[in-house]
Amino acid sequence: MNSSLPTSLSVEAARTYIAEYELMLLPDFLSGADSEIQKLHLVYLHGKRSTEPLKFKTTFSSGAQKAAKMKMQQSSYDRFFLFGDPTSNKVVALFTSEEKESRVITRYHTKITPGCVVAVLEPRIKGTLSDSDNVLIATAEPLVPVGNINDISFRELPPFDIESENDIRFFHFKSTSVELKFVMPTLDLCKGAFCDGKWPKNTHCACVEKDGYGTWGVRAHIKCDELQLDRTNHQKSSFISVSFAKLVTNNHEHLRPNDPNTFNNLNFRKCLGELVKEINRHTLEPEETRNPSFEGFKVIGWFKPSKTEGDSFQEVHEFHIVSLEPNCELTTRMQSLKYPRPPHA
Repeated sequence: MNSSLPTSLSVEAARTYIAEYELMLLPDFLSGADSEIQKLHLVYLHGKRSTEPLKFKTTFSSGAQKAAKMKMQQSSYDRFFLFGDPTSNKVVALFTSEEKESRVITRYHTKITPGCVVAVLEPRIKGTLSDSDNVLIATAEPLVPVGNINDISFRELPPFDIESENDIRFFHFKSTSVELKFVMPTLDLCKGAFCDGKWPKNTHCACVEKDGYGTWGVRAHIKCDELQLDRTNHQKSSFISVSFAKLVTNNHEHLRPNDPNTFNNLNFRKCLGELVKEINRHTLEPEETRNPSFEGFKVIGWFKPSKTEGDSFQEVHEFHIVSLEPNCELTTRMQSLKYPRPPHA
């Protein structure tokens, strides 16, 4: 696999290099538009290492009429990635066949985190995932982080009719009713930005470079009006993140959640609850005026449909939250609610 981007390019230089590529929209790409010297802007959602063969469908022509037919294929892979369209709920996937290819694709992994907008250069359609219409794409170039979350419309809610959904879906919205339930500081998570603690260290994480040391993050279930978690009995919304733990704490790297002498889990949960409430309503300083345009959280995630195995087991309907960011700059009061709180003067 040969990339046209020189390996010596920094992230900033790579962004300058790809500025000459024309931005194409996902619907045009999926309809068969030529992607040469074109780029797609997609939101990185999820990555994992190989655990089992990947099944997907490809099209081919057969017979005198050259009618298009679908052929099921199975392939081993090294890394598997999911991406969302910033302006819709569409999800596309990409996989690499070996670690060398993974290192090319994730060259700028230190600057890419779940929820980040990336440029995919000269993409090609490889097929569709089995049992769905999610398109499988390929590229020979590294993912280049765009670094501008404003590319995301934040206007897509999770699918409502989840019982009949077959495709993986992307959702992105703003909410002023976010709650974190069953909060638990979680140890020995991957330190890589590309993973953001979504996997324990040394497991099926998509990161290609690791230092062997783990870190800690926040694990919780996310509840808000937009998710409507009460629509079925088999539904949950999971969230785990190292970057969020850094956002809500002071001196994250020096905190030890497994040391009861220096970390009080109950106080941590109380501080986090108060901080989340404050961000939801965002009282502007110094005036006590509210501006709804800068309240609450930006929520980014993806939905995995359930799969029935036989007649006795059904997988839980899962909303995977990959990014939870305040829809505002943290005010002085918000900073004071971080854990551990600064001592009073």
